[in-house]
Amino acid sequence: MINRTEKYLGKDARCLAAMYNNLASTLNVENSLDTIIKYQRKANQLYLQNIGNFKDGDLLMYITSLHNLAQAYLLKDDPINVVKCLHKVATLRKQNYFYNDAQIGVGYTILSQIHRKTKNFDESDAFIKEAIKYHNSIPAEKRNHFLLSNYYNKLAENSIFKNNLEEALSHQLQCVEIMEEQEIRNTYSVKMYEFLINLYKISTVPEVSKVYINKLELLKQQNQN
Repeated sequence: MINRTEKYLGKDARCLAAMYNNLASTLNVENSLDTIIKYQRKANQLYLQNIGNFKDGDLLMYITSLHNLAQAYLLKDDPINVVKCLHKVATLRKQNYFYNDAQIGVGYTILSQIHRKTKNFDESDAFIKEAIKYHNSIPAEKRNHFLLSNYYNKLAENSIFKNNLEEALSHQLQCVEIMEEQEIRNTYSVKMYEFLINLYKISTVPEVSKVYINKLELLKQQNQN
């Protein structure tokens, strides 16, 4: 499909940039990190070449693609290129006064992950909380509740690193409650239930884990159908 698009639409087509971005997102991170970076860089170069002809949604797609590349560099332990990507995003937002989308929260979580890697968990938490704050400030129709659920999961993980089980339980419970409210039922949901169950098992109320074990089993059955 990529080859056909290149042939008939030309290598500067915005739709080809979107295809590169989508292709990169489908690859296995563990086995294809360099390939992901390759396609994300191609996507970003094409978006940059067409920036003067952007239509509705193109700027957000470019920002999303830059964030995807930043996250790939983060996995590659390349903080210099992570910061370069985030700087490009900040410049685009300032030039276009573009500050009302859910990707702002993603930018905060990338910064949070940088601080987590240096074991600065308080600073990491601060950026995640900014992401949550921003989520609640943008128009309801532009909010991404999957991302919000993920923010609370990140807070829960940080709490474990800080040896604060009670706080971890509170955050992960919020994560799961958002997930349930939004009827998110996928492999992400399975992992979130499993994490919550494991937290309850080592808490002062291990019996509560049974409630979520039952919910997890039901979810797995639904996903098989």
